[in-house]
Amino acid sequence: MSQLTFSVGVDPGVNNGDPAAWASFHPLAPKSPSMHWGWASGYRFVALKGSQDRNFAQDFQIHALGNKNYFKQSIPTSATDVNGALVVSINADYTKAVSQIGMANGLN
Repeated sequence: MSQLTFSVGVDPGVNNGDPAAWASFHPLAPKSPSMHWGWASGYRFVALKGSQDRNFAQDFQIHALGNKNYFKQSIPTSATDVNGALVVSINADYTKAVSQIGMANGLN
């Protein structure tokens, strides 16, 4: 294996559909808490929640939704066979998700 390719979000053809059309066991069916914001916005592709400031007293939320936020990503990697299972290790730096967003006045 030379790379891992995946999508972030739901394909635009499905994103703006009716989540009630999916069987209850399907990941895109209505859930609690809801990951669907309505037909115009569709599903939440990413939901980041946390606390900020020195005492972690101020909460923030970032929800990425809408077809413009759907994208495919490829990450160069390799795999190792561990007792017949293919293991792929990747490193993710989640601080980069908020590195260009100012939060001095809070964020929601």
